[in-house]
Amino acid sequence: MARKEPATVWLAPEIKGWKGYFPNPFRMLDGRQTAQVAATATVSSATFVFSPVAMTVLMGEVVGSRVKQGYHRLTSVIAARNGTTESTYIAEALIPLIAFGLPLSPVAAGPAAPLFNAPPVFTTDDGTGQIRNLSTALTNWEFLLYGLGAVVIAAIIAYPFAMNFAHRAATLVVRYVSHEAIIATVTGLVVVISVWEGGILGLAVTLTVGLVGGLLSRAFKIHAGVLFMGYYVAVLSVPAILAL
Repeated sequence: MARKEPATVWLAPEIKGWKGYFPNPFRMLDGRQTAQVAATATVSSATFVFSPVAMTVLMGEVVGSRVKQGYHRLTSVIAARNGTTESTYIAEALIPLIAFGLPLSPVAAGPAAPLFNAPPVFTTDDGTGQIRNLSTALTNWEFLLYGLGAVVIAAIIAYPFAMNFAHRAATLVVRYVSHEAIIATVTGLVVVISVWEGGILGLAVTLTVGLVGGLLSRAFKIHAGVLFMGYYVAVLSVPAILAL
């Protein structure tokens, strides 16, 4: 977008309230925030068939509505959303895998799909009901061992890295990457995927869904979490209704 002068962005100074490379996570949040993160993570794990994005938005709104002070509300919402994101993605991959062996959640049907069906190693036959994937290859105790090990390794690598370098990364993006470039990148990615998956018709459907979703959000104030839920449900409900 054209501007008469460069945009001015104000960044808060980096305040490091801990010593060393690995800060104590329980000292970064107060007791109430820790309880909120634990509660939202537990609730969102139980709703493993829902959209992880929708649950992240919803849990953040629930927590934010109960905090009045501005900065405390911001940190509480970010912590709750981050905890919800981690819990939903882990739960939506592991619960369907361990309990059913079938991709019954958005994450299981998307990013975690190779764990369920990756011929010729893993196969899931909906017609015969035969399952030969990671759910039959590992026992429950092996799932627990490998799952906890993966979480610990990820936390050791990602958590201190984010805590120590997030401000520098944000500064780099704000200074050298324009807002328009980010929007153009996301738009281009959506167009490429739409055309790749469905051709011109796929692109038209994507644009229609986006425009209708934006209209519902702006004009009718429908929550983004509700829209995400509707998108996921429509994949199963609309074909069933049309088949009646």
